[in-house]
Amino acid sequence: MSKVRNHRVSTLLAKKIGISWVVLSVVLSMGVSYAIASAITVTSTTYQQILGGYISSTGSLTATDSGLSTAALATSAAGTSSGSPISFGIITGTASPGVTAGHWQWTFQVATTSGTATSTTFTVALTVNQNGTVSSYTVYVATTGTVTAGQAINCIFDIGSSLTAPLSYTFTVR
Repeated sequence: MSKVRNHRVSTLLAKKIGISWVVLSVVLSMGVSYAIASAITVTSTTYQQILGGYISSTGSLTATDSGLSTAALATSAAGTSSGSPISFGIITGTASPGVTAGHWQWTFQVATTSGTATSTTFTVALTVNQNGTVSSYTVYVATTGTVTAGQAINCIFDIGSSLTAPLSYTFTVR
């Protein structure tokens, strides 16, 4: 008899506890959903793209687009004439018409290969078209009497305090 009574009590408690858990779970889920939904803020961001770019390098030099960034510090002008180019060496050099801190700067890296000619001056030019407004920049780099593959010069150009899309560029080394 006690076995039957224990079974009835267990069944009764299981039904009441089961229903209580279901009700409690539904109420808790609704509360969490409301709290999460009320904390979500939706913001929209508009991105504009670079329309396209072209890199051309002759003279057995490589040229790589290192990207756009905001200049944290000013860069002094160097290599702005063919009479005073920046020479490739053991330490990576910098050629630039000058960059103002806070302006957008575009960096390209020019590097030597095993086939780069010795004692040669190269013209490095960037032409940027921002929504129909064209700007051109030029610096000069040179090899010495000895060329070692992999020597590099960062060519850094100040393209202004703001960017206007669409934007395209042509970078040439010759």
